[in-house]
Amino acid sequence: MNTILKTSARKNVFYLLTTEGVTKVLGFLVFVIMARSFSASSYGAIALAFSVGSLFYIFFNLGIEHHLVRDIKHFLDTNDMKSIHRLMDSIAILKVWLLPIFSIIFVLIFWLMQWDGIYFVILFFIFLHFYLVSALQLQFFAFRAFEQMRYELVGRVTHAAVLLVFVATIIVLQKSVAAIGAGYVLISLTMLIVITIFFSKKLDYKPRIPLKIGSQEFALVMKTKYLFLTGVCTSIFSGIDIIIISRFQDIAAVGVYKNALMLTLALFMIPTAITQGLYPKLIQHNVEIARFFQQIKKILVRLIPFSIAISAVLFFFGEQIIVGIFGKAYTASVPLFRISLLAFLFASVNQVFGYGMIAIGKYKPYFFIVLLVSIVSVATNLIAIPRYGLVGGVSALALSHLLLIIFPLLYLSSLKAHDKKRLISLS
Repeated sequence: MNTILKTSARKNVFYLLTTEGVTKVLGFLVFVIMARSFSASSYGAIALAFSVGSLFYIFFNLGIEHHLVRDIKHFLDTNDMKSIHRLMDSIAILKVWLLPIFSIIFVLIFWLMQWDGIYFVILFFIFLHFYLVSALQLQFFAFRAFEQMRYELVGRVTHAAVLLVFVATIIVLQKSVAAIGAGYVLISLTMLIVITIFFSKKLDYKPRIPLKIGSQEFALVMKTKYLFLTGVCTSIFSGIDIIIISRFQDIAAVGVYKNALMLTLALFMIPTAITQGLYPKLIQHNVEIARFFQQIKKILVRLIPFSIAISAVLFFFGEQIIVGIFGKAYTASVPLFRISLLAFLFASVNQVFGYGMIAIGKYKPYFFIVLLVSIVSVATNLIAIPRYGLVGGVSALALSHLLLIIFPLLYLSSLKAHDKKRLISLS
């Protein structure tokens, strides 16, 4: 335990920004290589696989990540390392049980959506890859509680770099998309084993995985139920567009849509990394409401002008960027990309409000906000995509992120008006 020392908030933000930036660039290069090397249908299958896998990602962790940070920080205040170890054991038990449960759900979804059977292998491999990555990410979140984001920087960048080299090798060897899926699983499993060993040594912790789920595991699930449900709703409005597109349009359209949003979604790492880097500090600002809102304001003042400047440049050079990266075959992605920049602008603000509500323990209100946005998103996509095609999907995404500004802002404003001095106690 003595080997873990706190790092300053600025350094943690730098580490997370670097982590998100480098991994997003490396991940982006992976998709560029695949888009230029595979046929439109094969690339569409890969894009669908990653979209489905990311949709399951939040289910794999039951919304535990941010609660994990809060719990560990509270245990650290009382130097209660045994409770931290018990918490990690409970999470490990839950992770083991989640794999067979969601594997069955995956098969059922595949059958219900009537996807072509030839895509099952790549979809299932990427599904397993996201399961392994979710387990990996939980350990990185534990390090965030110790304000040691540099370990996440090394681990995630190494993982992304190895995946890039692997994909490039597969392309050179002219292997199938199924080989890419198998390699992703093997690489992620290896990385998980390495990080688990490192994590155990740093925390002087010996992982135990008894298969019996006890009262502590149920208590943990109940504590995080609203975070989990919030994550489910977030996954729905983030991934429902591609699912609906795959149902109403051909598989090649999925690739066009994926390329349009890829760069924009990569930009989401800016507000995400900054807010997550300051998340432990937001927790510390949970007592005095004036200090909490001052911290929120400071983050927004830095984020908004920066996001507007980036969006303006990318909008102006949108065609050159998309065609230059993916080739003329994806010219149809350009207008979609420009519309999607609205979603990035809105996300720069709603990320701050969302993490702010989680930091002060407002899990339940935030869940209902995201649930409402998800319902609107599903309805909008079901109406817009059949009628307006891919433009309808990206417009619905932008609308969802706008609503995630409006509703949390209204809630936090009412909180400030009713409680002049202190926030409601964290529990």
